[in-house]
Amino acid sequence: MSGVLKILSDANRGRALRKIEENLLECLGATKHTGGKSTVTIKIDMELKESLKDRRGTDMLDITVDSSAKVATVKMGADTMYVDDELHISTRDPSQMTVDDVVKDAGKQLRESMDKKEE
Repeated sequence: MSGVLKILSDANRGRALRKIEENLLECLGATKHTGGKSTVTIKIDMELKESLKDRRGTDMLDITVDSSAKVATVKMGADTMYVDDELHISTRDPSQMTVDDVVKDAGKQLRESMDKKEE
């Protein structure tokens, strides 16, 4: 095995690959649950260590593998709220009648119509 798979499996004694797997599973679950978009990013940094050549003249590299996850989340919807001149906040639209107002108004109209029938 060589190349990317070798680097991923050997880096940090296999811990880098386990972290990538954990990030992948977390993103898969979140995407399935939320329907949103998740991203797993794998970063491989390499630096040549020319002054550290081994006895055979082979170049030595420092290789660092890291991964990160941007996990899908449930987006919270916006709530419409109203604020009055005294800075009191409410979810109730002040221009709309409440159920109590509607019942009182209907009761008043019913009484008025019954009073007119009696006359």
